[in-house]
Amino acid sequence: MLAFFESQNMLSDNSEVKDLGLIMGVFIKVANDVREYGVLGGDEKFERFDDYVLAYAKKFGVTLRGPKNLDKLTAECEGTVKLPVATAAKPDVWSVYTAVNNYRKQNGGMSGPRSPAKIGGDHYDVTSMSSAERKQAAFDKKEPLPKEILQALKNGLLIGRG
Repeated sequence: MLAFFESQNMLSDNSEVKDLGLIMGVFIKVANDVREYGVLGGDEKFERFDDYVLAYAKKFGVTLRGPKNLDKLTAECEGTVKLPVATAAKPDVWSVYTAVNNYRKQNGGMSGPRSPAKIGGDHYDVTSMSSAERKQAAFDKKEPLPKEILQALKNGLLIGRG
């Protein structure tokens, strides 16, 4: 995404992308958090993607904001990695579109009453299911949502944890 923004001249502190510095700061935090759990194993370029986020921020003068420990996180990054250059002829330098299309081919279009016909959507959102669908999906075949949550949903309220 950052390479695409670069190709569109949208990487700067006064970018039309709202809160770009905040989003980039959060990506650095997320990279650090998921790396702790071993989720980013494999390709070093992806395992250390926060190095690339910091390099984009430095190259284009984007002020990073967000997590309270951002200074510590960026100190652990190598902000001098070589960035690929996106061009009109090759805007997808990270092969994101190829990866998404491969994922879509492998995981979209499954069959079943609540299986996705495409990636994305709310097919696993229990708040969009009918009571019968929630009961069918529950391990104990009982309504998994408490009465007060069901009433809140009927009233158009949001539900959340905590």
